[in-house]
This record gives sequence, C-alpha cells and structure tokens, in this order.
Amino acid sequence: MTDDISAQSTRLSRRHALVATALAGFGGAALTARGVAAQDASPEASEEATFLFVQSGFTSGILDQATEGVQSWMLTLQGAPAQTVFFSDRPARIAGAFSTEQFLETLDFSADDPPNAALVVQSDAGSDVIVLELTDPVYDAAAGTLTYITTILEVDQLDQSGYGFVTDPLGPDNYPAEFGPASLFIDSLLGCSPWDPRC
Repeated sequence: MTDDISAQSTRLSRRHALVATALAGFGGAALTARGVAAQDASPEASEEATFLFVQSGFTSGILDQATEGVQSWMLTLQGAPAQTVFFSDRPARIAGAFSTEQFLETLDFSADDPPNAALVVQSDAGSDVIVLELTDPVYDAAAGTLTYITTILEVDQLDQSGYGFVTDPLGPDNYPAEFGPASLFIDSLLGCSPWDPRC
C-alpha cells in the first residue's frame, strides 16, 4: 500500500514538472506552484539526469474517443516533426534532437507505465492544455502524421500534490475534438539513456 502511494506521488510529481515545463514555454500564465523548492544545482547533485521531450510544430490535430464509454482517445497530429527535441534538468543540462522514429522506438509507451504528456493547443482565447497518458504511437513520416492512444487525465488528480491552476487543464468532458497548431511535452525519463552522451 505504501509503495502504491509512493509510486502515485512520484508520477504526480513528474506530471506537475511536465505541465510546468509545457506552460513555461507558452508564457507560464496558466500554472502557479505553491511551496516548490528550487532544485539543488551543486556539483554534489546526482549524476542521473531527468529528460523531457518536445514534439512541436504540429499544424492541427484530432482527439477522437476510441469507443463510447471507454476512457481512451486516439490523438492524431498533423505536421509531425521529423525530430524530437530532448533536454535534461540541471546540473547535467544535456540537450539535443534525434529522429522521432528513434524516439518512439526507444521510449517505453506500454500501457503498464505510459509516459505522461502535456498537449498545448492554440485556441481563440490563447492556448489550452490537456494532460494525457500516451501509448501505442504510430509515426508516418511520409504523411507527416503521428498518432497515440491516450487517456485524458482528470484535473483533480493533478491538484493533489499542491499545485494549483489559474486556468484548469481541459479534461475528458471539455476537450476539443479538433484543434489547430499544437505542441506535445512528453514525460521525464530518469537515468542513462541512448541520448545521454555520458553513458
């Protein structure tokens, strides 16, 4: 039971870091954090790096509920980038880009522990955020499309760790079925990875 709570807390913490990173890229106006300490950037900090991934430049997208009554959606993104950008937190500060195809083959998108993502979509009001879990990616480089099977996460799950939203992320009851330009900020990955030059 304690392990389950600890695992859930870790996933929520990672999810909040993800949302904060996504919103910072769009002015950071939608999220405020309470009681969050700055990370120690001293040389004694851990050698492990936490990575975040960005897929940007999508021209449009569709969120289509897979089956009525089933809480999963197919996310189809047009204008998929050929490269996925990655970067790590301090003190490592590793950054770069590699092919989207390689990224999708390397990161674990299994339903057992799917990565979280913040989908930032442009709207008439500015921008909206939808927090998702991603599984089963399919990338078609020739067509420039990228699809994921997703779960849209409830806002109340996100509020449990002490973060509050000035504007709540969109949930399963108010997401846009179609949207214009978008970016996807994908969950952290801890430890040595194929894209970490220190490994």
